[in-house]
Amino acid sequence: MVAFVSRLLNTPATAEHYLDRQASHRPEALFVSHPGEDPDGAWWNPDLLFGLEHGSLVTPLEFRALFQGIAPRNPTLRQDPDTGMKLTQNTGRANRTPGFDVCISPDKTVSALWAIASHPLQNQIAHAHDDAVRTALDMVVRGYCAWTRIRPKSHAPDVLLPARILGASFQRGTSRTGDPHLRTHVLIFNVAVADTGPYRAFHPRPMLFWQKTIGAIYRNALAWNVTRNLRFDIEYHGTHNEFWRIRGFPEPLLRLWSKRRQSIQNRDAPLPKEARLYKGRALQNLRWDLQALEHIGDPDTFIETLPAFPLPAPNDRRLIDMQNLIDAIPDRLNNAKFPWRYPRFVAEAANATAGLLPPQDAFPVADRIVTDPRLVRLERHNDTADYRADLHHIRLYSLAT
Repeated sequence: MVAFVSRLLNTPATAEHYLDRQASHRPEALFVSHPGEDPDGAWWNPDLLFGLEHGSLVTPLEFRALFQGIAPRNPTLRQDPDTGMKLTQNTGRANRTPGFDVCISPDKTVSALWAIASHPLQNQIAHAHDDAVRTALDMVVRGYCAWTRIRPKSHAPDVLLPARILGASFQRGTSRTGDPHLRTHVLIFNVAVADTGPYRAFHPRPMLFWQKTIGAIYRNALAWNVTRNLRFDIEYHGTHNEFWRIRGFPEPLLRLWSKRRQSIQNRDAPLPKEARLYKGRALQNLRWDLQALEHIGDPDTFIETLPAFPLPAPNDRRLIDMQNLIDAIPDRLNNAKFPWRYPRFVAEAANATAGLLPPQDAFPVADRIVTDPRLVRLERHNDTADYRADLHHIRLYSLAT
């Protein structure tokens, strides 16, 4: 249940990798005989750049243009005078970075529940996941990582400007080993525009420091959706209860559907070969039902027996434990090798309040933590654009001596 940020290679195959898994994909190559098996991609474009509707289906022509750093056609106007315009100075160069992949995935119990659920419940789980992904993108990426950098023609230092950005999200449901693995890949295009001036490259450095916080806000938002909307109970685990899972799933089934993780952890073992099925989602679900049969019996009956989430009362033990976790966060810096950055406090607050407070409360909780008298903000002098702009990720805190 994490988020990973990776830089993409500037190759046509990279762009097509996102498109050819879509259900509406119609392969042009004669030797490819199957359409995609996953839902169609959706634009993440809350600022409505280029007239692409936020949440609408990704269109291949516009996607490929943005991937290359070229202004796309406006699908609502059909024609646009800026179509084909280069958006960044290095558009067309082989070493250009086309974008950044933010991969967000839930706990294995969520993927397992999604895999065995009936079609209506499966759609509800996928919607809860997508909603949590958008919450993390809106609150963290758009709120704290949307910047572009300008370099004045004089010898003045670089300047960061708040920018509007956009991306494309693609939901996936199967791991490389054929196991259920619900996740979303969000391609943040390397294109940004400030309130004034032309389009420029996206400044990615802040997003790298907020990477773990993206995952924490996602976990918090998904926990809220699972407990409040789907009404499944959750249990916490980890050194500081920073993770959660749906209560009631047998461990052998989770291990059966974690072959990819086991291969990564056991580096001496060969990686299992690809085992996807390309005959439709219904056949894939049947396969997973048969695999789960000896562990849970009938899937519908098993789901009905999963414990329901009890809404916490004012003096609920879970709320007391949550407050104790929050109060103990400053003391954990006593054993830390390095000072903590502000995004770490937001992540810790989101982890401590998962399922009990909505995700937007993680930021005020973090702000209260950093004002704790046990902590002190460290003063650093670093002549970079991020420090001159006093971005949140450069703020360091340690225990007061």
